[in-house]
Amino acid sequence: MRHRVCQLVAFLLVAAWFVPQFAMGQRTEGQLSGRVLDPSGASVPDAQLTLSQSTTGVSLTATSNTSGQYVFPSIAPGTYKLTVDAKGFAQRILDGVVIYTARNTDLDVTVTVGSTTQSIEVLAESPVLETTTNTLATTVVGDSIQELPLSGRDILPFAQLVPGAQVGGDLRFTTYNSMPNGAINISVDGTNNNFQRFRTSTTGFFEAAALRVGAIDEVTVSTSNLTADASAEGAVTLRFTTKRGTNAFHGSAFWEAQNSAFNANSFGNDALLSDNNPAGRKQPFHLNDFGGNIGGPILKNKLFFFFNFEWENQPSTTLFQEGMLSTAAQAGNFTYTRQDNGQQQTVSLYNIAAAYGAANPGANVSSTPNANVAAILNTVNGFAQGGSLAPNLADPYVATLQNILSFAAPQNTKQRWPTGRIDYLITPKVTWHTSYDLYWRTFPRQPVYPGDPIQENGFQSSYSTFATGVDWTINSRLINQTNFGILNTQERAQPGSTFNAFQGINFLPVASTFVNGIGSGAAFTPQFRIASASCPSRATTRFGISPTT
Repeated sequence: MRHRVCQLVAFLLVAAWFVPQFAMGQRTEGQLSGRVLDPSGASVPDAQLTLSQSTTGVSLTATSNTSGQYVFPSIAPGTYKLTVDAKGFAQRILDGVVIYTARNTDLDVTVTVGSTTQSIEVLAESPVLETTTNTLATTVVGDSIQELPLSGRDILPFAQLVPGAQVGGDLRFTTYNSMPNGAINISVDGTNNNFQRFRTSTTGFFEAAALRVGAIDEVTVSTSNLTADASAEGAVTLRFTTKRGTNAFHGSAFWEAQNSAFNANSFGNDALLSDNNPAGRKQPFHLNDFGGNIGGPILKNKLFFFFNFEWENQPSTTLFQEGMLSTAAQAGNFTYTRQDNGQQQTVSLYNIAAAYGAANPGANVSSTPNANVAAILNTVNGFAQGGSLAPNLADPYVATLQNILSFAAPQNTKQRWPTGRIDYLITPKVTWHTSYDLYWRTFPRQPVYPGDPIQENGFQSSYSTFATGVDWTINSRLINQTNFGILNTQERAQPGSTFNAFQGINFLPVASTFVNGIGSGAAFTPQFRIASASCPSRATTRFGISPTT
């Protein structure tokens, strides 16, 4: 019995490793295939083909079969040189062979009769149609990403450039071929980068960890007839690939800035200023987006690294307005317009309460200010010194009771985008790659009053993807790609605040008697605390393991 159990476990492990139906990740490599032909169009068998990349030292070999067909089944995206040697023919060299993420490059090579010592070098031309696959796919490469205009540095909008894309209003509403947005899957280096809770019929075009211009090499969008290497994650796949290091050190840096000093005030604000309304003041605004990247060898021809870091600070000042009781209202004085003569009259609510209490001895009516309320008003009045007060002229019924407190406060937004990748060429047929992409941001909290330590709102979040995998070319007909990925999302509203569910109970007049008994004299103090009850947080982690053959 134990022997049979061991056999079953072994079978399941082998199936999980080799059978594509178990695949959960997505293919990240490309493929090169075609035929070797003579000038008459006849097949050339037993031709030796070498695919090499000088920037990384990669060199792969293949042999054409009896039909002249050849295939390099698993190749990292990039630009290569293909060398073809066949007996009785001159050597043929095709430079500039481009391999795209998750796509097949079809390239037929025609060799000419001549000595094997002769060499003919030409620039490879991409075929008009892919003849070895029915999948409809388009790739936006690094040059386009770097040179095309873009508002900001998130490259997801580049995926809208491919045929079939349909954009309706917000970016999240983008779809392809009229399919529901929930059919769209976005991945980076084979790891899912979609929010599951946003993969609805209308808002599926959304990424978790933002993909930045300096970190991404290309994106392949497949819109129809997807194959098993898409792992059934969606009817439309957007596969982003991060940049890789090479044998040479390369790097870049950038700085983009926006400043309110370069902008005129708006027409609406000028109109407010003409009425002496402080809300018309042009508020300071600064946006500094800067960063850089570097990549190169750790071990030449074997181990490479790439690192990109982008940093955005957006310091600004926002005008806040808060309603507060006027001085007369705080003193209990109420001004109203009489119906009989249309004249305004001011009365003291405390005097009215005292007269009512004298006429009704059993009534529990206070004719003096509540100490707790007076303390709160005194604190608020102190905070109000940091702003400017004006009557609430927008509502004549409360103009004598309420003032509008206007004050400016800093509102600084911070965002960070680190991305790293390591590639290790273990052998010409076995490679290991791993990458990490993080998006962290914090939005400021808003003060209720100037200088008030109690603030509201605010938001912090971090989204990251981790991908690692091994690509093994077993032979020209069999490959294995094993990927492991993690998508992690963490969000927190109102960061830094705490909430005690029982904190307010001591302000009740009967708190000590009700909770602790008659004559206790001590206010109730709870023995436990509920932290962050007013600042809900969310954390999600998704794992994926994908053996693909």
